[in-house]
Amino acid sequence: MKLELQKLVHATRAMDQTLVVSLITGFLNAGLELKENWLGVARLAMTVGCYDLAVQCLHMLDKSKCEETTLAKQLGMLADCGKNDDAYQSAKQWVNKAPTSVAALHIAGVLAYQKGQLEQAETLLKKVVEKAPLAGEAWHMLSTLQNVVAQPDFQSSISAQTVKFNQLPNNVSKACFLNAMGNVNGLIGKEESAFAFYEKSANIMRQITSSNFSSTPYSIDTNHTKITKVLTQIESDTAQSAFIKNVVTSNTFTPVFIMGLPRTGTTLLDNILCSDEGVNSIGETDAFTIACDTVLKKKNSAYDLDTILNCENVELNAIAEEYERIARELGCTESVCVNKSLNNSHIALMIQRVFPNAKFIAIKRDELENAWSIYKTFFSSNLHWSFDIRSVKSAIQMDKRTIDQLRTVIKIEVVELETLKVEPELVLPRIFNSIGLNYENNHAHFHKTPTVVKTASMSQIRQPLNKLNSHISGVPKPFLELYENL
Repeated sequence: MKLELQKLVHATRAMDQTLVVSLITGFLNAGLELKENWLGVARLAMTVGCYDLAVQCLHMLDKSKCEETTLAKQLGMLADCGKNDDAYQSAKQWVNKAPTSVAALHIAGVLAYQKGQLEQAETLLKKVVEKAPLAGEAWHMLSTLQNVVAQPDFQSSISAQTVKFNQLPNNVSKACFLNAMGNVNGLIGKEESAFAFYEKSANIMRQITSSNFSSTPYSIDTNHTKITKVLTQIESDTAQSAFIKNVVTSNTFTPVFIMGLPRTGTTLLDNILCSDEGVNSIGETDAFTIACDTVLKKKNSAYDLDTILNCENVELNAIAEEYERIARELGCTESVCVNKSLNNSHIALMIQRVFPNAKFIAIKRDELENAWSIYKTFFSSNLHWSFDIRSVKSAIQMDKRTIDQLRTVIKIEVVELETLKVEPELVLPRIFNSIGLNYENNHAHFHKTPTVVKTASMSQIRQPLNKLNSHISGVPKPFLELYENL
């Protein structure tokens, strides 16, 4: 069996979806007892865009023989496969059976938070920190619930843990806690103290992620000549409609791609669009890049300029079909499918070649406000550049240049976050019209819709537009000086 698992890993690395499906299907049909290895097998299925197959693998786990950390991972992966309700119900059942289990309480709290059940999330996460005072991730999630942070007893409880956390070696949990302390201090108006805690948190993350640290997330300035050729090719494709008629996705499938850096309002816009009954979102999944890689049998193919330029029509059509299949497996049942992956502006050239009629929306925010919001938000070790002020500034400026260049050949609706929040009745009709939908006033009540949110905006997105960020203090002077002097 070890040999078969190795074969599966090699097939995944080669993005050989057919072989991956064949091997995993064989494992399932044979009813193999892979124990906790089913998690790894499910992850490999997800890597090639086979989410329904991954769910089957996750259900093969014998829960009676699994450690709690494994069960928590299983539920998290079920949610990642679009089975949010199933994951949440299973988590609640787990809590009922094991009410003192920190792992059960934590995963149930996270899933409740994502579903917008904030009171339930608060109750569960408070139980976590009562039983495990050094659970930095739970303290951090609580600190993003503004009604919780405003409670004096919470402020005193979290502050009492500072000495213990300071004694710990640098790790993600400690960084989460320090970021949470920044949130608490920021809410009560202690801006410079907040900045000091955010700095400590970011410094830890820079240290523990230094081996993989990237100074900038993307550079459109690289290989400018090749990019110009691709843009010219796209312009020719669109003008001649050379391959539009060959696209094999269903006539009712309309792909919409939101572009924008973290903390610009991409989640807000995504939720507003999903308040329409004809719209679904697949969030920040890498569905499009996975579709490209599995069809072209090449990793990161959507970023490769030569690949983008030389793709044949049959390949472009196959990618379009694969993308729709993946979106359907992730729960996109409606005609309009929204994708808000943070790399959309990086792969827009390939998206346009695959979907000549795709809809693009770019959302922007005041640069300094955006920079401060990115820096003080704890994203995870996957977004390395967010822990460094210089890299944050570089990312924001590069994103602006990228959007400006893309707009020369791709139709992109641009939304200013500040205008959207102040004058939604002027902005939203234009946005809905751009993706072929009629605007209705009920879209302004997006915060009441039961959509699942998995980004740093989980709490904020449950508020009406006129209250968003109303509790947030201004940019502290130390950050302002550092940013402007770079």
